Amino acid sequence: MFSVFEKVSRGMSFASSEEHLKEKTVCMVIMERGAGWPVFAADLQRGTGGSLVEVQADEESYRQFSMRVQRRVQSVAQSGQSVQVIIVAASRDSEPSDSVRRSELVSKVSRKMASDGELFLTAQCGEADELIRAELFDLAGVICEKEPVSVRVRFSELADSGVRWSVKGSRIPPSPKAPEFTEQELRESQA
Repeated sequence: MFSVFEKVSRGMSFASSEEHLKEKTVCMVIMERGAGWPVFAADLQRGTGGSLVEVQADEESYRQFSMRVQRRVQSVAQSGQSVQVIIVAASRDSEPSDSVRRSELVSKVSRKMASDGELFLTAQCGEADELIRAELFDLAGVICEKEPVSVRVRFSELADSGVRWSVKGSRIPPSPKAPEFTEQELRESQA
């Protein structure tokens, strides 16, 4: 028979080991240039010990982006942590070649996930965006056949509230020098 003290210390030991395991897991959000922020990410991030967000820069090719993300996943593994959740936020404005590169990237990073990991493929799109929907469902099927991770596909509509757009760089040219007006011209324009 266990004493009360032994029961409590065993329970605390179990809880602390769960917390220890949680601390060693990471949720990673991979955002393509122009993708909408997946609003459900916050709930998934709470279940892990840390979060990483990789966003494709405006001037970065998909190949460069893919290599950078793979290096980040590798560094997580080398630090003794495991990637428990990966959310891939796809852009509805991606190029046809991006679809192939996305598939390659997702295949590679899903191999580095925890065996009980969860992969989410998501896009923010309207009803007319059937191509991105079909691409993500096809990719989910391929990953399910190859990797032992759970795969989910989620879409949010463009009109959903709470959506935050990812960084989509646009170079704003410097504005031309504003014409200078005399005080007389300003008074006349106000009259």
